[in-house]
Amino acid sequence: MASAPTHLENIGIFGDCLRLSRDSYPAFALFEPQLSKMAEALGLAGNAVGLVSLVLQVSQISYQDAAELKGVDGLSSTSGTNGLVAALEQCSRELEQLKKKLEKKAAASTIRGKLYVLTWPFSEAEVKEKVEMLHRYSGIFSAALTADTLTVTVASYQEVLAMREDNDIKDLLAWYQPKSDLQSAASHFEQYCPGTSSYFITHDMYLSWQNGKEGLFLAYGQQAGAGKTILSSVILQDLHEKYAANAVITYHFFSCDRPKEPLLDALRHLVVQALSQAQSIPSQASDLWKRKSQSNADLIRKDLIEILISVANLMPHMFIVLDGLDECRYFNKLVHHISTLKKSGIKLLVTSRDLPHIKDHFLRDSNLEVRASKDDIHRYVNYRLEEDGKVRFDLIERRLKDQIATAIYKQVDGSFLLARLTMDHITSLTKIKKIRKSLSSLPTNEREAYQNTYDRILTQGLGLRDVALKALCWVSNVMRPLKMIELQHALAIEDEI
Repeated sequence: MASAPTHLENIGIFGDCLRLSRDSYPAFALFEPQLSKMAEALGLAGNAVGLVSLVLQVSQISYQDAAELKGVDGLSSTSGTNGLVAALEQCSRELEQLKKKLEKKAAASTIRGKLYVLTWPFSEAEVKEKVEMLHRYSGIFSAALTADTLTVTVASYQEVLAMREDNDIKDLLAWYQPKSDLQSAASHFEQYCPGTSSYFITHDMYLSWQNGKEGLFLAYGQQAGAGKTILSSVILQDLHEKYAANAVITYHFFSCDRPKEPLLDALRHLVVQALSQAQSIPSQASDLWKRKSQSNADLIRKDLIEILISVANLMPHMFIVLDGLDECRYFNKLVHHISTLKKSGIKLLVTSRDLPHIKDHFLRDSNLEVRASKDDIHRYVNYRLEEDGKVRFDLIERRLKDQIATAIYKQVDGSFLLARLTMDHITSLTKIKKIRKSLSSLPTNEREAYQNTYDRILTQGLGLRDVALKALCWVSNVMRPLKMIELQHALAIEDEI
């Protein structure tokens, strides 16, 4: 690389020497044809070397980076650059020999030397050889320039195509996006207590569904608040950790808080996730997008089911987790699509309360009850005491911690919701004596727990009590669930305005 300026300098010297020799010595006019050819060849070689020297300075980008950027076949930074360097070095050596002969002629100062100068230093065969040599190098350098230009052009073209493809994918995903706001798995996973639900994700039946041929798995809870939704987020996390980029993993959380959510939006949600994770966009999805977006036609459920199946055909594994079937108001329509997806080889895991009209549809499929185990309650109690307790965790003796966990486990009967509400009360207590006393009057159901929560609100200071009651009024009467920022704005509104 660094030798390129030397090549340019040499060629300039050689050209100057030839022009000086031709102008200063009339006898050289006899050799005008040979000189003209050599000067022309030197000029061509000089221009080519100048451009190739510049090419060599950027060759690491034009060859290597371009090839790595978009996978252009046939490009090799090492072979291309090394070949040009070798050609330049060989050309330099040949021209160096010319320079020495010309400098020897130009340095003659005696009368005998002047006569010697009048003789042409090269035979006709040598002139012909040198001219052909220079033309050959000129051709090599010109070809290198053409190849490099083509390389950069191809890489630039592919980059433009890739950018256009990326924009098309963004537009395609935007077109498939559901119209309504949906719950994310991350929002539920934030409530997860590390270590809980391990009984489920290590159970033989769950592992058999995950790794075997079982197409559908039902996780059911005897009551609301058993922890099914948190479990769904844990299962998603488990699948992502085990399969990474080797699978498409999608989900949807049904909720009675979204009574107007159409089935089409739930399917759109699954499709957008599947297309975002697939190694390539299936033709069914892109063709449908181009055809229906141009005519402004609506999607139908059959279209979306076919896209999910086409994505599954492209990937080694595909999982769909559907949480809260008991809160899905179009269950009878959805269960038909679940059957279709199951037959296509997609693995589905669904959660629901233990309701006959739902469980009857999955009698032939694997199922496992979801409930808060004793180990889960112990982990959860210690986690909440350490994270949220008003009393320092290390000041609570181990025996009392065990007493709290055992009392709550007996009281909640497998309900994580009731355990959470109970721990909300215990962690608000500021003295160990009050914690001991609270164990004798733990709530037996969610209604009692909510009543205890309301009573605690009424015992707060005037400012905190008013804010809490105002918040309850808002969340109880809005048409849809509020985002945190919306609730903050609502609470900031002064009544007299």
